[in-house]
Amino acid sequence: DQQPATNLPVEGPPRQGRRRAFRFKPNHDIALLKEAVSLQPWAAGHGKTVKRRFDTLVETARRDDLESLRASGTVEEYEERKQLLTDVRMLLDDFLA
Repeated sequence: DQQPATNLPVEGPPRQGRRRAFRFKPNHDIALLKEAVSLQPWAAGHGKTVKRRFDTLVETARRDDLESLRASGTVEEYEERKQLLTDVRMLLDDFLA
């Protein structure tokens, strides 16, 4: 195996197809929000996919549009997510104040 003379990266074997996009479900939202309460990621500048979802959840909560998140999941998951979003909003508001 010879390396090319340029500094260009060497490509590996072609992919076997496109990977499916990850779809967040209520249990993922709950885990994400628990981590957010613990780690307060709004103070960091990395983690694009999780940050986008976190921002979407916070914006949904700010608009008082939590019913739109109710499409799937159990009543318990909905209630836990709702409480965690309330906690996150309070922490985030305190951080930004």
